[in-house]
Amino acid sequence: MIRNHRTGLDSARNSAARRMHAQRFLSHIILLLLALAITVSPHASTAKAAEGDDSSSTSCSTTDISICLLSTTPVVTNASGYSAEVSITNNTDETLESGTFVTSTNALYPFTSRVDMQGWAEGGTHIPTPNKLNSSSVAALEPGATTRVSIHLPADNDVLKSISNWGPKPLLFSFTSGNTAPVRLHSFLTRSTDGLSTAQTPALSITAVLPLTTTSWSADQDALKNLVTKDATTSTDATASPAADTEQRSAPATSVLKLSKEATQRQQQQLQLLDKHPELQSIADPDYLSSFAIPPQTTAIMQPSDFDITAYAQGDAEAYEKAGISTSQWNSAAGLAALRSATGDEQSTASSYAWQGQGTWTLSALQSAKQAGYSTVIADSEYEANNSSVAHTGKYVVTTKEGAVTVLAAQRELSRLAQGKSTSNDADGESTDAGRLARFMAQSALYQMEQPYANRVLMVAFSGSQDIQYADELMSAMEHASWLKLTDMKTLDAASAYQEGSEAAQSVPTSSGITAHKLSQISSYLDTLASNQNDIDRFGSAILIQKKTGADDGTDSSAASDTQALARGQASQSVDQQRNDAASWLSELKLTQADLALHTFAGNGMQGGLVKASSSLSEQLLGGVTITPSESISVVSETASMPVTISNDHPFPVKVSVSSQTDSTIIATSRLVETTIPANSEVQVTFTIRVATSGKATARLNLLDRNGATFGSAQSTTITSSLQLSDMSGLLILGAAILFGALGLWRQFNRKKDPDE
Repeated sequence: MIRNHRTGLDSARNSAARRMHAQRFLSHIILLLLALAITVSPHASTAKAAEGDDSSSTSCSTTDISICLLSTTPVVTNASGYSAEVSITNNTDETLESGTFVTSTNALYPFTSRVDMQGWAEGGTHIPTPNKLNSSSVAALEPGATTRVSIHLPADNDVLKSISNWGPKPLLFSFTSGNTAPVRLHSFLTRSTDGLSTAQTPALSITAVLPLTTTSWSADQDALKNLVTKDATTSTDATASPAADTEQRSAPATSVLKLSKEATQRQQQQLQLLDKHPELQSIADPDYLSSFAIPPQTTAIMQPSDFDITAYAQGDAEAYEKAGISTSQWNSAAGLAALRSATGDEQSTASSYAWQGQGTWTLSALQSAKQAGYSTVIADSEYEANNSSVAHTGKYVVTTKEGAVTVLAAQRELSRLAQGKSTSNDADGESTDAGRLARFMAQSALYQMEQPYANRVLMVAFSGSQDIQYADELMSAMEHASWLKLTDMKTLDAASAYQEGSEAAQSVPTSSGITAHKLSQISSYLDTLASNQNDIDRFGSAILIQKKTGADDGTDSSAASDTQALARGQASQSVDQQRNDAASWLSELKLTQADLALHTFAGNGMQGGLVKASSSLSEQLLGGVTITPSESISVVSETASMPVTISNDHPFPVKVSVSSQTDSTIIATSRLVETTIPANSEVQVTFTIRVATSGKATARLNLLDRNGATFGSAQSTTITSSLQLSDMSGLLILGAAILFGALGLWRQFNRKKDPDE
């Protein structure tokens, strides 16, 4: 009886166990089916990613209790083990009770789509994580306090050994304290194929590209001042205008631009990164290369100064011309000339790519690039084929009015992660570099698994302001990922286009994406630069004496200039030589202004400080000719003289007029005096004062160019008249009045009457 009873119990237990296993198996099947069902909506992840456009935070969340992933093992192999470090912060005003921190995964769960993965990253998809990797006790936390939890698992850890298939797995960090709800952070654990008996498939080709450029330019104020006050005996070597050879480029002989100490240190970090990772493709701004002590070898070059072609295409080309920016400064020929200047090798050559600016590559932007000689452009963000549900080669051949343009488009999710941005605002594990690195490796593994035998080349584009340490970590992880193969630009260039012709045209963005505020700022900068350009042109044509054209420009009255030049020891210079130097100096000023303008509109961030430098240049130029008025003048007669001193701080002579106008009808001055002021000298001109009677007036003095337009700062002089009737002039006037009065009376009484009267 007892044996039968026990047999019945065993049978019941076995039956219950079988039912439990069946329920667990069924639950796994249901979860898998739900994950597969999510893939019916292929645009879900795209929408979420778009919502995260502004998500580039490098700090943890500011929720009451925040978990932050500080470091992680990006790729787990059979010998690597797994390590991670997280921080837990109490952002409340109350002490947080001691709690437990748990790290867990699901060793058997396969991510089947990018939607499935995005859902997990945002905490919107429930995936069980029954396999516990670590459990740690956390002490109580005072308000505002932070603690760290370290996780170290050896390679022979049972959970790690139980992972039998490669690819991304869900990784959950969970913290529980007292009665508070658990706080979770969603991340990924990616297992490589190393040590697994799974079938080997071809690696996914990735071309990683780094733009070698900067927005750390500033103007050297001392160099700017020295340029304006240049010693006339020093010759200038500026290129006054573009030569017939298209590989010649107008540029100042000596740039006033400089980099900060921090920017110079960053250059060294960039060099070390390129040396450490030869597979990393660098597209260099040729103007930036000139700032290196020894320019590095680069894969290719972009447009000079990283000029923003996408913004240029949305504006008025004439406005850029007026601001001093011509196409010849940033076209492909100018880039090649800048490269040769930077390297000192006139035979140097390189492929040219136009790098994306603040906006997207619209059709008008592609046409502008093609007109400037760029047949291939790089889209580092937001250029994805319509209805694309799988990762593909980012190559499009678009037909424009100027001809075909090849667009090399960065893979969206991978490039966002590489640039230090999360895939969406809700991806709680991607607020740090460690979290983004974990997601990058998981995402790239998913892409390989989607189409394991497809021949694809994905481009991962870093940013111009890239964090170098993070780029180093990401490159190292990719180099050691068994499912990835790093390729060069030639491989990407030679890859088959994903779309061509009318199909590719449909994928071209219809809007630049540049905000109205940003476009308004660009317009404001252009207006200021155009005004500065006009001031320099005006100074050269209507103030500076730079060529001999006859009496109209005052050059015939240059004897004073020659005399004072001799007095300053410049007898060896003829007047004609000085004029030739003046033209060269003016050309250098114009080229410097154009260089400042070009660098203002960098694609990875406008540099407003250079607009201020341009304004400073024009202000110093016009402000270099000044008026020094006489002190207050007292007049005791009908006429007097008013001396006025005009100074010229420039290294070349100028010819101007000085106007004077009083605010009184009884005290007036002569209106206009024309004069030539030698280089670095001053002259004195004289105005005639005419007084009708006693009084007080203010004479306002202005500088006028040879076209009669005012410039510089107005000055004033007070004139006081003490004119009295006892003066000789007063007596004469009084005597004449008496004489005429007496004559009138005499005629009245001695007039012969008419007979009819």
